[in-house]
Amino acid sequence: MQTMKWYRNLRISAKLTIGFLTIAFIAVIIGAVGLINLIRMNEADTRLYESNTLGINYASEAAIYYQEARFNAIKLFTEQNQSGQKKLIDNINDSMKSAGSFLEMYGNLKKSEEDLNLFSELKSSWNTYQVLLSNFLEYFQNGNLEKANELAFGEMYLVSLDLQKDFDDTIAYNVESGAERANSNSQLAINSIILLSIVILIGVVVAVLLGIFISKLISRPIKKLVDASNQIALGDTEVNVIAETKDEIGDLMSAFGRMIENIRDQVLVVEKIADGDMTIDVIVHSDKDLLGQKLHEMVVKNNEVLSNIKVASDQVAAGAQQISDTSMSLSQGATEQASSVEELSASIIEISEQVKLTAGNAQSASVQSMQ
Repeated sequence: MQTMKWYRNLRISAKLTIGFLTIAFIAVIIGAVGLINLIRMNEADTRLYESNTLGINYASEAAIYYQEARFNAIKLFTEQNQSGQKKLIDNINDSMKSAGSFLEMYGNLKKSEEDLNLFSELKSSWNTYQVLLSNFLEYFQNGNLEKANELAFGEMYLVSLDLQKDFDDTIAYNVESGAERANSNSQLAINSIILLSIVILIGVVVAVLLGIFISKLISRPIKKLVDASNQIALGDTEVNVIAETKDEIGDLMSAFGRMIENIRDQVLVVEKIADGDMTIDVIVHSDKDLLGQKLHEMVVKNNEVLSNIKVASDQVAAGAQQISDTSMSLSQGATEQASSVEELSASIIEISEQVKLTAGNAQSASVQSMQ
């Protein structure tokens, strides 16, 4: 996995570009293999055509013209008309010339060693037959029919048998060699198809594996982000998101991790406030951090309210103390006034008793004075 770390850290566009280039390279390899096999098959077919098909054609054409010349040579004995004889001789010469041209073309073809040996024998028999045919025509034109007849059905006949055999052997060799090459070409085509199929299969497997690899590189961290988002949506802030790559998804995971840290800090602030701790310091990350700003404002305002409450409570406590002191003074004065009242009451009672006594004495005095 370490060897692929450099690839993991590439940007997504670079990953996709490398993936597409890899697939294109695989396609080029497949095309190159197919093209090479097509070239090989074309070369094999060309060899089959040039060495065997043309060889059979040239040898067959030469043999046909040779048979025509031989047939016309025999036909001379039955032709009594001089003009007819001249025409037959012209046909013989034309046929031999055509046969010689085809043999020359055959000799220019690419040949194996065995084919060269067969052609050498054929050429030797051909040259011999040409000399004998030329002598035969000379005898016939000079009116020496006995010599012509002896040559035609003697040595010339024997050479013609050898020449025909050489033609048959040459044609048979080309037919056999052509069949072998055709079979070889068929096997080459089969091997080419198998090789191309294997290369295509490997290319498809590599392309599929590369596609799966790239898709997992992209989808796996995104799935982690989705899972983390779902946990945060449920209120779970104990989520850790760690960037594993340095591409766009790695940047996204880093930003997501910072967001989680911010949320976690704000949750901590709320917990502290809920516990009554107003000394917490709220960090505002930017002028766009509305939640952080409002938390900061709430803490500041709560601190102001609590401060005002403390001042008011201190003032109330001071007032209560003053009231307490005043109450003590009033209580002491009331006690002194109560003593004075008691003393006054006692004096009044005493005075009343005296008044009563005086009244009684006055009444007694009045009674006595009346008496």
